[in-house]
Amino acid sequence: VLARTLFGRTTALAAALILAGFPPHLHYSRLALNNIADPLFGTWALAFIARGLRHNHRLDYALGGVMLGLTQYFYEGGRLFFPLLALGWLAAGLILWRPRPALRGAIVVLVAFALVGFPLYYTLISMDFPLIDRLEKTRLDDIYPELDNGSGTLRTRLVHFRQSLMLYVNAPENTIFYYYLYYGGKHPLILEYLVPLFFLGLVFALWRWRGPGVLPLGWVLLTSAGNAMLVESGVTARYVIAFPALALLVALGLRETVRLLWPQRFAERLQTGAVAAAAVIIMAGQAWFYFGPFLDYFHVEVHESPTSDVDDAILRSKNFPPGTHIHIVAEGIMMAADDAQRFADFLADDLTVEIIPPDDITLETLLKLPRDVDHAFYVLPHDAPVLVELNKTFGLETVELSPFENVPDDKELWLYYVPAPSDPPEPPD
Repeated sequence: VLARTLFGRTTALAAALILAGFPPHLHYSRLALNNIADPLFGTWALAFIARGLRHNHRLDYALGGVMLGLTQYFYEGGRLFFPLLALGWLAAGLILWRPRPALRGAIVVLVAFALVGFPLYYTLISMDFPLIDRLEKTRLDDIYPELDNGSGTLRTRLVHFRQSLMLYVNAPENTIFYYYLYYGGKHPLILEYLVPLFFLGLVFALWRWRGPGVLPLGWVLLTSAGNAMLVESGVTARYVIAFPALALLVALGLRETVRLLWPQRFAERLQTGAVAAAAVIIMAGQAWFYFGPFLDYFHVEVHESPTSDVDDAILRSKNFPPGTHIHIVAEGIMMAADDAQRFADFLADDLTVEIIPPDDITLETLLKLPRDVDHAFYVLPHDAPVLVELNKTFGLETVELSPFENVPDDKELWLYYVPAPSDPPEPPD
């Protein structure tokens, strides 16, 4: 809807097909992170506002404001980004465009946005929760290691901005702390053979700087500017908000190139057919890449960084009796304790998960564990001191291995399962 309103039906068809096979979009849809909801409501908001700009219908402006308000109920990136983008877009229109958008329409957008989005902030304030908690934890400040000439300098922000731009066309996901985080791989967000079309789309969007068609250019640049303010500018999860814009710019480059190169004597319908055929080929090629080479490498990469496979351990625990305490004894893993607990809560009811450094497993700590519930210890095979303490305390002689075949041997955790005795002993003084 957005692409059709701004650039016509042919570009819209190409953008929809390209986005349908866009590898990062497929990946984040399948990961089911809440980030993927942001561009849905954000794109709807921009689409209705674009319709309002074109037809000057108050209902379109109102629906745009409603959708913009709904962006406030998902991830913080969309909460902050899309209102800034939409309001900046309208503000630029009032200053630069000819003809200018109706001021009344912009006011309708603001009122609808406030009515829909305000309940979230009222709730956060009433419960004394931070309004932008995630940003407070991830922005550039002194608690993080200094980058270049210091985390707060203009140079550092420019370095991050450059890294953010490179992530679209040149650099794979590469963070400070981990090589792989969410998307990984060896390629940028846009596959290399589509980069020329992307750059052409940027040029054609810039050519429309005095009209609504400049939107996808501002969309991409504002995404990079926002990421330049964070400690990690190379985390692909923070670029999900820009996925529709990236597909739209590739489609725009494709459509306008065909229009420029196609002989005028051929009918518009043939041009549309050529663009659609090319978009189908691009979609199929992207999908083949994602479900083939990308996932093959992803399955290897996801196991390389952590020292142990915590996901495998929690999956193996889903049928444990309610109340079981799960102890993952390992270091160098990539899953936080609260994330592990949420994963277990998703799979089963009333399981308790904790991640313990191996040095914390001693005879004293094991004897203090409650004995009226089952305990499951996941331990690396080479962690001899932990195995000795478990055997000494519980007299275990057997371990269980993972039933899943794709777990690397050096990442697999052995399971020591300690059922609660029928007559639990009194805890030590």
